[in-house]
Amino acid sequence: MKNIVVIGGGISGLTTAFYIKKLSRAAGREVTVTLFESSGRVGGKIWSDKQNGYLCEVGANGFLDNKPFTLELCDELGIEDKLLPSNENARSRFIYINGKLRELPSGTLGFVFSDILSLKGKLRIALEIFTKSAEGEDETIADFVKRHLGEESLRNLVSPMVSGVFAGDPYRMSLKSAFPVMHQLEREGNGSLIRAAIGRMKKAKEMKKKAELEQKKRIYKSGGAAGPGGVLTSFPDGIEYLPRALEKALGDSVRLNTGITRVESRDGRYIVAYDGEQGPGALEVDGVVVATPAYTAADIMKYMDEKITSYLEEIPYTKLALICFGYDRRK
Repeated sequence: MKNIVVIGGGISGLTTAFYIKKLSRAAGREVTVTLFESSGRVGGKIWSDKQNGYLCEVGANGFLDNKPFTLELCDELGIEDKLLPSNENARSRFIYINGKLRELPSGTLGFVFSDILSLKGKLRIALEIFTKSAEGEDETIADFVKRHLGEESLRNLVSPMVSGVFAGDPYRMSLKSAFPVMHQLEREGNGSLIRAAIGRMKKAKEMKKKAELEQKKRIYKSGGAAGPGGVLTSFPDGIEYLPRALEKALGDSVRLNTGITRVESRDGRYIVAYDGEQGPGALEVDGVVVATPAYTAADIMKYMDEKITSYLEEIPYTKLALICFGYDRRK
């Protein structure tokens, strides 16, 4: 029998533990999985908080259904009937600029007449067709946007979007890693995204139909408003319903309020030391999956590999403030 430890009870750790158990059973192998979570709840950054009749999402507020993997997971967990696609209100997005909330336009005409960018900023975008290809293999998102669209587009459009999607800093994030499609488009258009888009127009309808057939593994009657790259989907009780369902499926494999103090390698196996409500202890296991933030992983791994630890410590994290607004429909 093999013993596997998963460190971290966020969506990555939970999903990994779930599929290790599922695939090992399907292969007829005996595998024991233990998931350790230092806090008293699973979900990590996914946290649906209900207060005074309002549902506030502390982290992610859903997932996009343009990739089949999450939908397949819901199906395997038996919660596909609980899926709740977003409605038309999800189309509305606002950016705070110069002391005012400004609605992000949804179409080209709306963008032309919007006050998101100044006339100068809009004209700068029109010059994108003359952009030359980058000299290096990769660059930051900020450098890419400034070259193609200008400083104002970076400040008013791209920076808020990157913060909302990645909780990251465009001045430090890799374009190739975060937006591989944009990286590829620049090369297709010999530097210009507009030229690349024009080159793809003839195949657009055919590609769209093919993509929809490949991506949509399920069709549910509710429908919903299309967000960037798909329909934003959640559950009536919030997106935390998904990690809770994973926790239920894993059963006794989940150990809450138990932090990992160190991981060491010994004779081809691993020693995982922990400290929980019932005191400290250690397990000797065959495999370890670390599904924590990089800074937590660095602290755990420092006893096993100093080089890995140094790499993990270099990964930057950006602070993000999230504010939930609730409105009484009767007023």
